[in-house]
Amino acid sequence: AAVLLVKLPHLHRWSEQRLAHAKVYNRELAGIKGLTLPIIKDYSTFHIFNQYTLASPRRKEIEAALQKAGIGMMIYYPLPFHKQDCFADLGYKPTDFPLSTKAADEVFSIPIYPELTEAEQAEVIAALKRILA
Repeated sequence: AAVLLVKLPHLHRWSEQRLAHAKVYNRELAGIKGLTLPIIKDYSTFHIFNQYTLASPRRKEIEAALQKAGIGMMIYYPLPFHKQDCFADLGYKPTDFPLSTKAADEVFSIPIYPELTEAEQAEVIAALKRILA
């Protein structure tokens, strides 16, 4: 609790920085074939962008290329719920929920932490454009 109390005054500023990074990503990555961006219909609502998650059927290729370039990325949900052992007793087949399976195979998150510099973000953007060109 003591650590969180020290961080609390910075939370709004950090969230604003994440939102600013998301706007840059949305502008710079828009229209790249084979890349699906998050849908943000209204910037007047406050989204904190804990992750900036994209989707691509070329995720494995993107992951390898970003890793080679020294750029971090994460796959937070590699398995849809119906394929996780803890839900096996629900009786779902592996082919149930094809959209969840597709999402689990394609989504990945790129850096969006508040301290991300313009140069670092530009490097992430350039790498994605290069990979998907």
